[in-house]
Amino acid sequence: MKINLIKKFGERFGERFGEKFGEGSQKSSQITTQIATQKTTQKGSQITTRKLTEKQAAILEYIREHPKAGRHEMAQNIEGITEDSIKYNLKRLQESGLLRHASSANGGHWEVMNE
Repeated sequence: MKINLIKKFGERFGERFGEKFGEGSQKSSQITTQIATQKTTQKGSQITTRKLTEKQAAILEYIREHPKAGRHEMAQNIEGITEDSIKYNLKRLQESGLLRHASSANGGHWEVMNE
């Protein structure tokens, strides 16, 4: 009973991606590879096509003019944004590859990457 349920699930799953699971492991690994590639591509697309929020755009604008600015300075000089919000958005900008912090003995500086 369990095997039939698993086999039915596999067939439905395989049909979704245009193939059916076979008895051998080659077909299932082929499907697994296809799914992993699709997920990676989707995740990469989500990151690169994500739009900037108004706060993120303001942060990037300020950093272009003041690359050595810290979170406290940014919060004081960018209207309507708190230091916690600066911290959150800096992390998101770094994760998306739009911003990089180059550390040094003098505290480092921010680098705005290609948009």
